Amino acid sequence: MTQTPNLALDYLLPNQAQKHVTVNDNTRRLDALVQICAESRSLASPPEAAEGARYIPASGATGAWAGQSGKLAAFQDGGWSFETPKTGWCAWIRDEDLLAVHVDGVWVAAVQLDETARLGIGTPPDAAHALSVAGDSTLLSHTGEGHRLLINRASATETASVIFQTAFSGGAEIGLATDGNLTFKAGSDLGALPAAVTIEAGTGFLGIGTSNPENRLHLCQELDARLMIETTNVNSGGGFDISNSGSGQRWRVTGQTSLFKIRDHTGAIDKLTVHAGASGTILLENSGNVGIGTSAPTTKLHVAGLIRSAPRTLAELPAASAAGGGSLAFVTDGAGGARFAYSDGSAWRWMADGASVS
Repeated sequence: MTQTPNLALDYLLPNQAQKHVTVNDNTRRLDALVQICAESRSLASPPEAAEGARYIPASGATGAWAGQSGKLAAFQDGGWSFETPKTGWCAWIRDEDLLAVHVDGVWVAAVQLDETARLGIGTPPDAAHALSVAGDSTLLSHTGEGHRLLINRASATETASVIFQTAFSGGAEIGLATDGNLTFKAGSDLGALPAAVTIEAGTGFLGIGTSNPENRLHLCQELDARLMIETTNVNSGGGFDISNSGSGQRWRVTGQTSLFKIRDHTGAIDKLTVHAGASGTILLENSGNVGIGTSAPTTKLHVAGLIRSAPRTLAELPAASAAGGGSLAFVTDGAGGARFAYSDGSAWRWMADGASVS
């Protein structure tokens, strides 16, 4: 064996002439390989270098570094010499302030997370922040499948959350509260603020303004609690559907540019329509009186205005018993001309004289 197994340093041979040449060459190589501190690993072409300076040529190296990418380049005796690194070699990279390790032909940053009490990336860590990262973004990626971020708390009386701040003040907080619910907060004093949005553990109920939602959606506000549904196109409407997936029945409540309506969407029938700008009112009092056009109905039905009954012929009148006593109808083809008739429960009679409608 004429060389050492790891650094390939030449042994002195018996009766070797000019032994100092071999010793000096080994010493020069040791000077490059021991306690490696490379100026950079990002340059592809050799810079002007001081005696003894070391670099790791980047991919696609050119000039005097051509074909030497990834090796250790040392400027010695006015020229470049190159050493091929082995797995496990370490080098401090001066312009990155990090320790790199050569692993399977590649220089990688060396971080022993399992033995590091604190880690700072771009910013120093401290007692309150064992992991501190400063940068434009942080990437958490997968290794071929999914990726999950776990935030664990010691007990149910603690909080597990993510806080967003501006200049380390106020902001917003999303997390698991001490009652087990998922909460969302926003404001200048997160510790003193109640949750703006709560998703109740177990039920999945959503509360806005309440931490104890009692239904799938529970909106709570001290004054004027409202749910706003807004559309921005002048020709469109906003509203909501009430659907029974078991029976297939759907009701639709819609506010459009010209009207508001409640629709039997399954049967495609508008059940209630109110036109925008309508001046009339319909009032249902606690007594059960209904007023149309009046805010003070005095009877079960009080109409402040004309009442119109749809005209119909004698043939179109239903059975008096089916219509029920007290029903009214405006008949257009009676013997005496068009006039009102009423049902006494068994027969239709003319309102004017009580005679039976024939």
